[in-house]
Amino acid sequence: MSIAIDAVADKRKSSSEWWDRAYFEQGPTSMDKLISKDASWNEIVDSAEQDLVDAFAVGGMNLDSQGDVLEIGCGVGRLSHALARRTRHVFAVDIAPKLLEEARKKQTLANIDYYLLDGQRLVTDELRSALAVSQQQGHALQTVFSYEVLYYVPAPLLKTYFADAFEVLAPGGELVFQLNCEPISARTRVGFKLRDWLYACGITQWRGWPTHPDFRRLVHPAADVCQWLKEIGFEQITSCGSLRQKWFRGVKPA
Repeated sequence: MSIAIDAVADKRKSSSEWWDRAYFEQGPTSMDKLISKDASWNEIVDSAEQDLVDAFAVGGMNLDSQGDVLEIGCGVGRLSHALARRTRHVFAVDIAPKLLEEARKKQTLANIDYYLLDGQRLVTDELRSALAVSQQQGHALQTVFSYEVLYYVPAPLLKTYFADAFEVLAPGGELVFQLNCEPISARTRVGFKLRDWLYACGITQWRGWPTHPDFRRLVHPAADVCQWLKEIGFEQITSCGSLRQKWFRGVKPA
């Protein structure tokens, strides 16, 4: 048991350290390869608008302008600001502490709060308390949202995130997220083997990415994801888009 716990902690530490370093080494391109390295913060936030267009048009997201949003994997707040333009309040979470520090420095909208995840649960005690206060004040968490993050999360932890999202969502609230469900190609599998060898030799970075065996894109088949959502209790489950840009939506029963 202790070995398994150590392995999870090691992966979480490796992931958070890489995300922390990637932004400061690569700049905005670490968030989206199409964003210029010299882009201003306003240009970076504006780049998130197209991602939300896809979330609405393909993913079926239906934001409530008077509701609250929980964003999973917020980074420096690119999408957090785009979401905050359309909702009452955004609770944004990430596993990388330095990225959250940068997000707070760049924050230009008052209706965003950032929280550090522990890598084991989606909702920490601090976040749970904040959500409870918001609920007591008559505000509802209407949407849990994530973009280009969850395919790094192994299936058991992903199910935990789904269950936590279901718990904190208001009745009738939605979970909307994007996954890359495209099968791993033979070329990529060879790359994995090379990275395994490099990691065994003590080389922890290759072509800008970690060589840690657990830090790589995972494939979660769409049918499996839909089944997990159903088992947790979500209804009106939809799965749309291409394999590379697969959007999912589930609704908590009202």
